[in-house]
Amino acid sequence: MEPKIKEIQKRLKYLKKELLAERISYGELAELQTLADYISPDDTVFLEAAGVAEKDPDTFEQLEDRSKEIEEMENKTIEILLHNIEYWYEEKEEMEITESDIEHVKKMIDDGCYQGELCTIPDGEDEEVYGWWKIIKE
Repeated sequence: MEPKIKEIQKRLKYLKKELLAERISYGELAELQTLADYISPDDTVFLEAAGVAEKDPDTFEQLEDRSKEIEEMENKTIEILLHNIEYWYEEKEEMEITESDIEHVKKMIDDGCYQGELCTIPDGEDEEVYGWWKIIKE
């Protein structure tokens, strides 16, 4: 199984091509913002499009650290609509996918998506928890 970082890097390569060709959609720009953690700190054009402030060394250092943390996370899997789905939540590695996120993933798959962001508020908490899902290609 290919690590999720490779899939994200492939997606970033596609988004950069679309950005440079000046045909990136608003939806793709929104997706790019969710992937800012994976953009090289030297790529100021791409970071600017992702909404990251230019020449903020603290931000770049945090992005590099966060990228390493995410790469080390263990992913979980679940079957949704006959697809094996890999998912993870930031800062809540032990968290299981919620019913609302399952419904979200189902809708996204029905709309033709193969990966996307997760966002939920766990029971008894006030803060949103973000994560990512993707269809595992076997």
